[in-house]
Amino acid sequence: EWDRLSSLHAQKGLSLFEMAITLVTVGLIVSLMVRGEELIVQTRIKSIAADFNALRIAVAAYQDRYIRFPGEDDGVARWTVPGVNPVAGVPDGQITGVYNAAASNPPLPTQESNLFWWHLRMSQILAGPTDAIQGPRQPSNFMGGVLGIQGPLVGTLGLPGVVACSASLPVRVAAAVDLMIDEGRANAGDMRGIRMALTAGGIPAAAPTADYDQSSGEDYVICQSLTR
Repeated sequence: EWDRLSSLHAQKGLSLFEMAITLVTVGLIVSLMVRGEELIVQTRIKSIAADFNALRIAVAAYQDRYIRFPGEDDGVARWTVPGVNPVAGVPDGQITGVYNAAASNPPLPTQESNLFWWHLRMSQILAGPTDAIQGPRQPSNFMGGVLGIQGPLVGTLGLPGVVACSASLPVRVAAAVDLMIDEGRANAGDMRGIRMALTAGGIPAAAPTADYDQSSGEDYVICQSLTR
């Protein structure tokens, strides 16, 4: 009987030492989870920033090779790929179409914001599909949003020339990318940001009046000039 009572007493709970070990273990697990999540966010920020840098390099390489801006290149007959007939643009110094334009099949000559991607892929400067359906489609950024371009005919947040825009970014990510590349302000500098809710018809012409609102929880689009 004494042995049974002693056993029950021993099973009542943890000792102070055991409780301390348990709390330390839980704390370490939580800390590792938070640090792991932060590492994922930082990876996304760096990846999105790298997209802008890579695109500027790709455009410069294309211009050096063909003396044309991708999307408005009228010499696309140079590519002889069986079954693929890329659409030419109009080399007038303007890119028509908005950054999030849906690519038709084949894309309309006026949608040079879609032809931009097709021309870069046909040139093999950018990797990606070259068929008439997927070739003109915008790629996705690391957050699953559209990475597109838009020309000055339809407005570019007050930025000069053609801009590259990365969409569907949580506000903290958008602000961090802006700070990594520029000065971290949505309404000033070489990179600017605008709430996704304001871009249904493309990027507006006027510069944003508000800075990043990191308490809003909204998604943003950030844009940077590809040309000056």
